[in-house]
Amino acid sequence: MKRLLFCTGIVLMMFSLFSSAVAVSTDREQEDHLLTFLEGTYDAVGKYPHNGATYYGRVTLKRDHRQIRITRMISGKKATGTARIIAVTADNIPVLQAEYTENGLKLRTTYMIHADIDNYGRLTGRTYCIGRETEPAGLEALFIHRQAE
Repeated sequence: MKRLLFCTGIVLMMFSLFSSAVAVSTDREQEDHLLTFLEGTYDAVGKYPHNGATYYGRVTLKRDHRQIRITRMISGKKATGTARIIAVTADNIPVLQAEYTENGLKLRTTYMIHADIDNYGRLTGRTYCIGRETEPAGLEALFIHRQAE
């Protein structure tokens, strides 16, 4: 009887390890697809946190292994940063979380990931100052940049 319980325990433990490995593999595959899907140059429109001033510019997302390098050109000023896919809420919804410094402020934007009608990435997010209270939060939308045809 002890041997049967021991063998059953070993089988259950191996099954749980295998199912965890499959879940991690699936999550990494989804992350890999999202990182590739998001790569590109976007038109950005938004408003800054605190003062609500509006802006327009370009944001380039370039994949760098398991993260994204961001280059922002807003109002003629260049800013760079990094972003990564994280899971939020109990439903593990993937979002893109970006951190960069712009106009002397350390900012974090968390984008919901969408697709437009042509299946290009479209991102919408809220922007907060890192390390301090941010009310109201900023808003930003990214639309894939298309050359005139």
